[in-house]
Amino acid sequence: MNNHLMDQTNALLYAESQKKSKFIAFLLNLFFPGIGQYYAREWIGGTIYLVVLFTAYNQSMAGGVIVNLGLAALGAITGPVSVAFYNKDMLRRLIRDRERQRLAVESPDVSSAMDGLSSWDVLGDSQKKAIFWILFALVGIILFLWSLLT
Repeated sequence: MNNHLMDQTNALLYAESQKKSKFIAFLLNLFFPGIGQYYAREWIGGTIYLVVLFTAYNQSMAGGVIVNLGLAALGAITGPVSVAFYNKDMLRRLIRDRERQRLAVESPDVSSAMDGLSSWDVLGDSQKKAIFWILFALVGIILFLWSLLT
C-alpha cells in the first residue's frame, strides 16, 4: 500500500513538473507571435503564425506592423489555449500509460484491448486541434489580406 502511494505521488510530481505555464505562452506570443505555440509544442500553429508574420513584413513594413499587432492579440488568446491542450493531453497520456502498466501486470488481454480505445481518444483530440488551427489559419489569412488592402 505504501509503495502504491509513493508511485502515485511520484506520478503527480512528474505531471506537475511537465506542465507548461499559460502565462509564459501569453507573454511569448505577445512579444513575438507564434513562439507561444512552439512553447506548447504546437509546431503547425507556430509555423502558421511565423509564415503569416514574415509574409506580411515582406509585403510592407506598415502591413507587417498591423498584422504583427493582430497576431500578437490573437496569440495572447491562442497561446494559453494551446498550453491548456498540451497540459490536458500530457495528463491524459500519463494516466493512460499508468493504467496500461497496471493492466499489463493484472491482465495482458485487457491491456491490449485498451490500446484500441486510447487510439480513438488521441484521434479525437487531434481532430479538435486540427479544427482549432484551421480556424486560426483562416483568421491569419484574413488579417494578412486586410493588411494588403489598407
